[in-house]
Amino acid sequence: MALPKLSTPKYMAKVPSTGKEVEFRPYQVKEEKMLMIAAESNDERQIIGAMKELIDACTFGAVDINKLTMFDLEYIFVKLRAKSVGETTTLGLTCTGCDAKSDIKVSLEDVKVNVDKNVNSKIELSDGIGVTMKYPGINDMMDIGGDKSDVDKMMGMIRASIETIYTSEEVFNVKEQSVQEVDEFIDSLTSKQFSEIREYLEKMPAAQMDIEYECTSCGVKNYQVIKGTANFF
Repeated sequence: MALPKLSTPKYMAKVPSTGKEVEFRPYQVKEEKMLMIAAESNDERQIIGAMKELIDACTFGAVDINKLTMFDLEYIFVKLRAKSVGETTTLGLTCTGCDAKSDIKVSLEDVKVNVDKNVNSKIELSDGIGVTMKYPGINDMMDIGGDKSDVDKMMGMIRASIETIYTSEEVFNVKEQSVQEVDEFIDSLTSKQFSEIREYLEKMPAAQMDIEYECTSCGVKNYQVIKGTANFF
């Protein structure tokens, strides 16, 4: 006699960058094992790869994984974790007053992504020359990660965020240019121009949770912003 099959609940989540609603299911034990192996590796590329594979399976292939931004991946992953493991988790937070750690129970439903639709993706660098920006995709982040130096990671992030370079007469798609050509363009920027591009990246959305709590040791009231998925992985 065949063993019974468990029914699988389904839920809805919104992709932050597009607003598209997608259906998803909780992840299964075999998929959780994959996550655990990736987490134990401490390899950023392996962790992102495992999250990609998980989200693709749990959204029934309805999401084009390679077109997601990193904050899309983070947000959908937290939604999956909430429905798969539990909607609450305990975080060890360090008090800003006495440095003591407090175990604070939080709800994963409080994780949000605030996408500012008014952010200007067009940056004028000099008369008639500028760049249009985009948020790096998941594959970009995988290419940027690994054992590279902080400088190489920063350059990779900026390179992946520039969509086009334009003049008063032409528009150059960065994907159609060589890495060397793009790096030479970035290297030719002044510090002020470089800062304008970096500022765009510093405003990049992230899955985050705002937490207020009272330290269990000294009683100081703390306000902390937790970003990314590392705390929930």
